[in-house]
Amino acid sequence: MRYTDRMKTALVILSAVGVGLVLGGGTALLRLRMNAWDGEPGARPLDAPQAASASRGLPKIAVDAEEFDFGTMDAAEEQSHNFVISNTGVGPLQLTAGPTSCRCAVATLGTDEIPPGASTKVKLKWKAKDVIGAYRQTAVLYTNDPTRLQVTLAITGEITVAVRNDPPELIFSRVTAGQAAAGQVRLWCNLPEPRLEIRDFKLAQPDSAQYFDVTLEPLPPAEIRQERHAHSGVLVRVAVKPGLPQGPFQQTILLRTNLQSVPEVTIPIRGAVAGQIAIAGPGWDADRGLLDLGTVNSRSGAQRRLFLIAGGAQGKDVEFTLLRVAPDVLRVKLGESRQMGHSGTSQTTLTIQIPEASPPANYLGSKQGSLGLILLGTTHPQVPQIRIAVRFAVEGG
Repeated sequence: MRYTDRMKTALVILSAVGVGLVLGGGTALLRLRMNAWDGEPGARPLDAPQAASASRGLPKIAVDAEEFDFGTMDAAEEQSHNFVISNTGVGPLQLTAGPTSCRCAVATLGTDEIPPGASTKVKLKWKAKDVIGAYRQTAVLYTNDPTRLQVTLAITGEITVAVRNDPPELIFSRVTAGQAAAGQVRLWCNLPEPRLEIRDFKLAQPDSAQYFDVTLEPLPPAEIRQERHAHSGVLVRVAVKPGLPQGPFQQTILLRTNLQSVPEVTIPIRGAVAGQIAIAGPGWDADRGLLDLGTVNSRSGAQRRLFLIAGGAQGKDVEFTLLRVAPDVLRVKLGESRQMGHSGTSQTTLTIQIPEASPPANYLGSKQGSLGLILLGTTHPQVPQIRIAVRFAVEGG
């Protein structure tokens, strides 16, 4: 082939390539205008609405408020808010629910297509999920508005508890036998409405209820204003009357409120009564008022010996009696009292036994069983009773 023929052939090929590039670029530009890209590096979901074509008219999304501040809510609550979405354009506005920032938030569309000039509601429902403090969750909406292909709705606020005990529990670290003691707990209500009211209350442990007096009174507004987030409050005064058995004690106040979200508030109470009668011996835990026998084999049984040591002016004259023993598998025997030198202190032996061939039992204080109990009466004027908890289990046979 001559040189001029080769030149003609090359020019024809270059012309064809140029025409192809022009046609391809024009087609791509036309498709880009009809399906605008939001600039995100990842592609939108396949079911997300595509941008409206010029032939149908363009929609335009408007949101009444893209962020809603709910203020303060209780950690156990669930709330919702309706965002109003309007179409101020001339073409149909299509909506698709996108992802939320947390499973605790769910967005529901009133409709997936809004005609020009119409509106719909997008309901965002959320749970606190026991998060305390600042809270923010979001939900994404995909649209076919070419100027806003994605809208993010947000809810913000602060999570707190509706009613808070201050302190969380009432502790009487050491109550002197024969004397009264007093303490108090403030109940702060963080809900703006209604104001916290206590309709009634009761003591959970009836055996010792007679030794506790409970009084209630509203907290003054000046004190409430000083507490962050509080809108109302109640002062709970607790008086421990003389007569509680020596040793540790527990009680719980159950208060019924006027709040729908928190119908009941509990105040745990614990402490210990100390007197002039001490207990000593293997397995004895003075802080807990507990004799720990552990797990006992039924074939061998078990035995422990404790010593009741009475001091003070009446120490040498104190006598003990068995008032109650539970369960029946426990065998308890009081020994003779004897004087300890010239100090006026006396010592009495207390023998606790689990006989051989005892049936299986669980008194470990777990969910499967409560603790055993030994209740002693005394002639000491300040220590009328002594309560001894017994922890044990019997296995084998």
